[in-house]
Amino acid sequence: MLTVDSRAVEAALSRVRARLARLNVFTRLTTLEDRMSQIDAALAELNDATNEVAADLDALEAQVAEIDSATAGKIRAAADRLRGLAADPEQPVPPAETGPDSEGTGSTDQAPALDSDGGTGDGPSTGTGETNQS
Repeated sequence: MLTVDSRAVEAALSRVRARLARLNVFTRLTTLEDRMSQIDAALAELNDATNEVAADLDALEAQVAEIDSATAGKIRAAADRLRGLAADPEQPVPPAETGPDSEGTGSTDQAPALDSDGGTGDGPSTGTGETNQS
């Protein structure tokens, strides 16, 4: 008859349980590594998108600076015209130089020149730069 040493059986079972526990930890670590890889991929996509947004903002900033510069030039030209008119109201004011309009259609319409009393010369003047069309 075969005799079984209960201590030996318990020791063997303990070793098996320990190995199973290590395998379970290994499985969990593998799962965590997979999840970390997914997180890294998502972060890389987010980083790429952030860089694209930053590039778009840089381009927009350059466009705004260009528009600001053009607008400042127009304001300076208008101020110079007004200074010229204030310095010598008898002197005819040349028409404003305008470039392409803000929609980029290439319009080069010029503002009407003011006559000596502030009108445009197309009717009785009100003295305010407008004409009285009565």
